[in-house]
Amino acid sequence: MTLVRDESSQIEQQDTQVLFEEARQRRRRLRLVGAAIVLVVAAAATALGVGIFDLLPAGPGSHPSGSRPSVVAHNRTGATLVYSFNNLRVINADTGASRTLPLPGPTGGASDGAMVRIGDSLLLNKGDTAWLYRSGLIGSPVDLGPSLRIIPGPAPNEVWLWLDPSAGYVRLVDFSGHQIGPPIALPVDTPPNAWFPTGEVVGTDLVLEGVEGGEAVWDPISNRVTSEVPNDASVIAAGGHLVAWMTNGPCQCTVHLTNVQTGLEQDLPLPTKAVTFPGGGAFSPDGATLAVSVGLGGAWPGRHPTALALVDLRTRAVRILPGSEQRPIPNYGAFNATWSRTGWLFYTAYGFTHVLAWHPGDQRALVLPKARISQLPPPGSGGQQLPSLIAL
Repeated sequence: MTLVRDESSQIEQQDTQVLFEEARQRRRRLRLVGAAIVLVVAAAATALGVGIFDLLPAGPGSHPSGSRPSVVAHNRTGATLVYSFNNLRVINADTGASRTLPLPGPTGGASDGAMVRIGDSLLLNKGDTAWLYRSGLIGSPVDLGPSLRIIPGPAPNEVWLWLDPSAGYVRLVDFSGHQIGPPIALPVDTPPNAWFPTGEVVGTDLVLEGVEGGEAVWDPISNRVTSEVPNDASVIAAGGHLVAWMTNGPCQCTVHLTNVQTGLEQDLPLPTKAVTFPGGGAFSPDGATLAVSVGLGGAWPGRHPTALALVDLRTRAVRILPGSEQRPIPNYGAFNATWSRTGWLFYTAYGFTHVLAWHPGDQRALVLPKARISQLPPPGSGGQQLPSLIAL
């Protein structure tokens, strides 16, 4: 890749804005309702779904009428869940006690309502502004400045903020909103293929997506691309020195892992009939496990269940987590899996009110007995805010 500084004209900047909006909508569509192959795959899943589902342990989305799903038998997760949609709901994962925080800004653009955890602090993108909630989420949030996307920075009290796709740069600020150094221009390939940050980080590097497709890993300090993902692929998770990605073709049935330090790449097939989607994965805090949201029997939406696939990053073994399947009808897909600082994994599906919890070493995912989230309406067309769930 040949990198140059963005010196495009005003017209080219406007064109970049349009291209970015198309890329943002493409990423939204992929995350929410799958790719264009949904109808074809769903038709095939109708024939396969019953057989596949009958082979799975009964989970909270599939228990027979009148029966009760398995629940977490002890209140020891020590985690707080934050649910973002029309407001912020702060939920004690063990007791179910909750409180509501008003959103600090109006509806904004890309990543509106998205949340990032840094240490024991929560950062929210709302109204094209980054807001910082300190430990305990007590008191008014701190306005960190204009933002379309918040990305963890190189230090625990620093974040990268990205705002204008036409201007094409990121700013590093501390937790008081003070800018550290000058803005750093994002790379561009052959104009007008500008790049924008997805929000994932690999070490201190940022994952970028091109407005015309493709993704890359970029070091903002040295201003160089350190790794690239194929043009037909999407990053599903990043952490440590690993990038997990999937191809966007008919078979989204393999998790690809790339070590950005060594360049080593591994292909890990998912269990039979499981398919994955962009943005549906998360690395555990200890770097030992990758959790990936999958569809069983076909893409979403549909009548087949969603579940979690676990990748043991030491052995590279891949399995479906027993008890993680959920089957709201129609099934509009899964929220991203989210890990708490205490090492618990939480997960739910769009249209489902239960939250599942799992801890490494446990045999299966179980339902939190008291914590609930709101029943969501069917997702609308482009532009609707995506719900988000994060564990602290």
